[in-house]
Amino acid sequence: MMRVTGESMEPDIKHNDAVLIDQSQRVPHPGLLYAVGVEDLVYLKSVNAEPGKLVLSSYNPDYPPIEVGARGDLSNGIRIIGRAVWVGRELN
Repeated sequence: MMRVTGESMEPDIKHNDAVLIDQSQRVPHPGLLYAVGVEDLVYLKSVNAEPGKLVLSSYNPDYPPIEVGARGDLSNGIRIIGRAVWVGRELN
C-alpha cells in the first residue's frame, strides 16, 4: 500500500488515497498505472515507452509528462515498483 500525495492523478485518484501496489507486476504495459521510483522519489503514473526513454504521465492535464532516460542500466536510477491494482479513500 502507498498513500498518494498531490493532485497529479485527479480526478480518478485523489490526494491522500490509499493505493495497493502489486509488486509482482514490474514489467510495464503501456497505459497502465505503476508506482515508479526515480532516484529518491516514488511516482504513481501511467507508464509508456518511447525509444530510449520512459514517459510517466499524469491523469490531470495540468501536470506535464515526466520523461526519464532509459538507456543503460535502469537499476541505477529508475525502478518499476509494481502496478497499481486498487484504490480506496476514507469517507468524510
